[in-house]
Amino acid sequence: IRDFCLSRGLGDVYKRQVSTQSTGGHCLLMEQAVVNQTLLNQIYLQYYSSILGFSELGLYILVALIATIFYRKNLDKKSDGFAFFWYLTDALIHIFMEGRFVYLNLTKTVAKTDHWLAETWKEYGKADKRWLILEPSLISLELVTVLFVAPLCLYICRLIISKESFSVKRHFVQIVLCTCELYGGWITFAPEWLTGSENLATLSEPVLFWVYLVLMNIIWVVIPIILLVQSYRDLSKGFKLKRN
Repeated sequence: IRDFCLSRGLGDVYKRQVSTQSTGGHCLLMEQAVVNQTLLNQIYLQYYSSILGFSELGLYILVALIATIFYRKNLDKKSDGFAFFWYLTDALIHIFMEGRFVYLNLTKTVAKTDHWLAETWKEYGKADKRWLILEPSLISLELVTVLFVAPLCLYICRLIISKESFSVKRHFVQIVLCTCELYGGWITFAPEWLTGSENLATLSEPVLFWVYLVLMNIIWVVIPIILLVQSYRDLSKGFKLKRN
């Protein structure tokens, strides 16, 4: 094309053609960049709440892990390290995450709050719609969790690092606390199961069902049962020693 245009004195035509091709290439690149950026923004907005919630949860786990390492010399056995880590993580979640849920729903409800602090519960509300509104039974349960269960978690942490991990006091409080956790889980879901689970996500939404409803709640069933067994064994050993 270049030689043909130049041989006939059409150099300007060739230059315009090259300029047009170059401009067209730049436009295509810009359009592709805009599409890519739009796609990234959509992905970010879609998973923003999830990222925020799991990041917050990860922060509490990290704080509890650092504290466990810091107090490791005060721990009599490995099971005490696990218990300390669990109770501290549990306390942080109850105080900051669930405490925030109670505050938001008693003032404006999660669904009507635009602040980023409500995003975690808006995301969880996709799996259980009751957490978006002022649902009396849940609020009542969470008030007990924040005002009673969370302080008990911190109290057990104190007993564990104060060399009272084997004391009757620690295990009595632990039994009460684990019973509260199990009962709380039952009261949270039993009413929904008995009324058709209209507010809960279904198997057709696997992430909401298996991750949010099953995984994030069964932890508060399995670990309390493990700790109840621990208390039973330690108290049984204590009674045997006293009897002998």
